[in-house]
Amino acid sequence: MSFEPPDPSLKRPARSAWLGSLIEWLKGYLSGGNLIVRVGVIVLFFGVAFLLKYAAEHSQLPMELRLVGVALGGVLMLGFGWRLRHQRESYALALQGGAVGLLYLTVFAALRLYNLIPASMAFALLLLFVACSALLALLQNSRALAVLGSAGGFLAPLLISTGEGSHVALFGYYLLLNTGILAIAWFRAWRILNLLGFGSTFVIGSLWGFQFYRSEFFATTEPFLIAFFLMYVAVAVLFALRQPPNLKGWVDGSLVFGVPLATAALQAALVKDFEYGLAFSALALGGFYISLAALLFRRSGESLRLLCESFLATGVVFSTLAIPFALEGRLSSAFWALEGGAMIWIGIRQSHLLPRLFGLLLQLLAGLLYLEAGYRIDWGLPLLNSLYLGAALIAFAGIFSAFYLDRHWQQSHPLERRLTPLFFAWGLLWWLGGNFQEILHFAQGVDESSWLLLLLTATAVGAELLRRRLDWPRLRLVSLGLLPALLLMLVAMGQVHGHYLIGWASLGWVLMFAALYWIIRELEWDEMPPQLQRYWHAGNFWALCWLLSLETAWRIDWLIAGGASWELSGWGFCAAADAAVADAWWTLAALAVGASDRSLQHDNCRAAGRLAAGLGAAGQLHQSW
Repeated sequence: MSFEPPDPSLKRPARSAWLGSLIEWLKGYLSGGNLIVRVGVIVLFFGVAFLLKYAAEHSQLPMELRLVGVALGGVLMLGFGWRLRHQRESYALALQGGAVGLLYLTVFAALRLYNLIPASMAFALLLLFVACSALLALLQNSRALAVLGSAGGFLAPLLISTGEGSHVALFGYYLLLNTGILAIAWFRAWRILNLLGFGSTFVIGSLWGFQFYRSEFFATTEPFLIAFFLMYVAVAVLFALRQPPNLKGWVDGSLVFGVPLATAALQAALVKDFEYGLAFSALALGGFYISLAALLFRRSGESLRLLCESFLATGVVFSTLAIPFALEGRLSSAFWALEGGAMIWIGIRQSHLLPRLFGLLLQLLAGLLYLEAGYRIDWGLPLLNSLYLGAALIAFAGIFSAFYLDRHWQQSHPLERRLTPLFFAWGLLWWLGGNFQEILHFAQGVDESSWLLLLLTATAVGAELLRRRLDWPRLRLVSLGLLPALLLMLVAMGQVHGHYLIGWASLGWVLMFAALYWIIRELEWDEMPPQLQRYWHAGNFWALCWLLSLETAWRIDWLIAGGASWELSGWGFCAAADAAVADAWWTLAALAVGASDRSLQHDNCRAAGRLAAGLGAAGQLHQSW
C-alpha cells in the first residue's frame, strides 16, 4: 500500500490566482504612484457619502442644490483626470475612479433616497455612466480604474441606505453595474473585477434577502437572480475565451463553481414556500449547464475542454439532486460536499493549492451540516430519501477526492498527502454509515443481518473491481477488510440470534465466503507478505469452522430438545470435516503451486486441521459448562 515518493524537483504549487491577483492589485494600488492621492480619493468618496446623509438631516440648503454640487464636483474630477492621463497616469486614474464612484452615488441618492428624479431618467444616467466608465477603463487599459469605479458603484447604496426603499431600484441599479462588468469582460480578462462584481452582487443580495425578503417579493426578485446568474456564467465563459494563446481555455474556478453554488442557495430561499420548487429549480439548472457544456464543446472543441467538463459535472450534479429535492427537500450538505470535490478537481487541473484546501474544508463542513440537520428531514422511500442520498454523495465526494489526490501524488502539497488517507477513510465511513442507517430504519429483525452481510460483501467486491479498473492500490484495504468484518458479524449475530443460517442470512453468508475466496484469487500474491497470506487463510478457515460448528450444534439441539450430548457432537463432527476438507484443499493447492511450495502449504493445512480439532474440543467444553 505504498506510493511513490514525490519528486523533489517538482516545484510547489502556485498560490491561488484570485488571491494572488487581489494581493498584487492592492500592492500596486497602495505602492504605485502617489499614495496620498490614492488614499485621499477613497476618503473623499466615503466623506461625500456621509455628508449627503448628514446634509439631509441638518442642512437648510435644498437637496437638489446639494446633489447638483456633488455631481458637478464629480464631473470636474473626471475631466481633470482625463486631461492628466498622459502626464501623471496614476494620479489621473485615481481621480477618474473616484469621480465615477461619486456620479454613481449622486444618481442613486437622487432616485432612491430622495425621489428627486424619475426612474427612467435615473436609468438613462446610470447607463451613461456605466458605458463611460467601461470605455475609460478600456481606452486606458486600466484595471485599477475599472475596479475603483465599480467598487464605488457597489458601495453607494450601502453608504446612503436608510433601510427603506425599493428593492427593485436596488437590483436594477446593480444590474446596470454588472452590465458594465460584462461589457469589460468581453474585451479584457480582468479576474479581480469579475470577482468584485460577483461577490458584491451576491453578498449584498443575500444580506437584503436575510433582512427583508418576503414571499410576495418573489415575482420582483426572481428575474434579477436569473439575470445575475446568466451574466456571471457569461463572464466565466468570456474569461476562458480571453486568455492568452498559451493559456487558452483556462477557467476561473471561483466563478465556474461559485456562481451555481450561490445561485442555488439564494434560489432555495426564494422557492421554499413552493411545492417541488427546489426540485424544478435544480432540474432547470442541471439542464442549462449540460446544454451549455454541449454547445460550447461543439463550438470550441478542445480549446474549452476543461470549462465544458466543469459545466457538465455541475449539470449532472444538479440534475441528480432534483430527485431527492422532489422527494424530501434540501440536500445542502451533499451539494457542499460535491462542490468541494469539484474544487479539488479543478485545483489539481490548474495546480492551485488554495482551491484544493478549500474543497477539503468544504467537505468537512458538509459533514457537520448533515449531522446537524439530517434528522430534521423526514424519511421517504428506501434509498430515495435525502438522508441516504446525502450520506452517499458526501461519501462519493470524499472517496473521489482521495482518488484524485492519489492519482496526482507528485503535484499535491505535503499537507494534502497526509490528509489523503483521512479523506479516504472519511468517504468509506460515510458510505458504510449511510447504508447502515438505512438498514436499521427499513429492515427488521433477521433482515438487518441479511442486509448487513450483503452490504459488506458488495462493498468489498466493488472495491476490488474498482481497484483493478482504476489501478488504485488504496482500495485493497477495503477488500482485505472483509475478513475482519466477517469475524465481527460472526460475533454479533451469534450473540443476538444464537446461530447464523436464518432466512436470507444463509445466502448472505454464502456470498460473503465466496467473495472472500474470490478476493484471494484476484489479489496479486507478490504484493502481499507471506505472513499476511497465512493469517488470511487461517482466518477464513477458522471463521468457516466456527460458523458450521455452531450452526450444526444449534440445529441438533433444536431437533432433539434436551439432548446435550447430541448437541456437543456437532462441534467435533464439523471440526473434523473442516479439517479433512482443508487437508484436501491445500494438497491440491500445493500441487498447483509447485514442488517448492508444496511442503509449506501442506504443513499449513495440517496445522489448520489440528487447530480445527482443537476448536471442536473447545466448543464441547464450552457447551458442557
